[in-house]
Amino acid sequence: MKKTIRLNLNHKARLIVALTTLIKVKQTLLLLASSYASYLLGGGLTAPLSKHILLLVLGFLAIASTTAVNMYFDRDIDAVMERTKHRPLAMGIFNPELTLILALTIFVLSTLLSAIYINMLFATTIVVGFLFNIVAYTMLLKRRTPFSIIAGAIAGGMPSLGG
Repeated sequence: MKKTIRLNLNHKARLIVALTTLIKVKQTLLLLASSYASYLLGGGLTAPLSKHILLLVLGFLAIASTTAVNMYFDRDIDAVMERTKHRPLAMGIFNPELTLILALTIFVLSTLLSAIYINMLFATTIVVGFLFNIVAYTMLLKRRTPFSIIAGAIAGGMPSLGG
């Protein structure tokens, strides 16, 4: 009995690790920190606590879901690169199509809720960041030119602008 419980806990732990890898939790938290710092510097200190919580939660969800969408499109090259071959979609831990649907759903919901409960600027920067990251960087430029990092840098700057 104990062995079965241990295996189940081990399986759950592996799923949690895979999920945190899928959303690049460290990168997501760093981008969120830059967004929140900008929010505070831009006058957010006087905002109600609920606004702070919403910005942090919705910002996290928007960034994490964008990262998961990126992982979907890069799963083929991730599978052959030494540095990235252990990512969850490259290893087949998660269903790619289901991951894409879930990530896009979370992205759309976090963007809509941001527009309603935070402001349109924040929601707009979420969309612009997504477009630069997924469309410009990942889909159009990444595999074609080293100058793709310019689009990636713009995407990476959007959380600070939004804050």
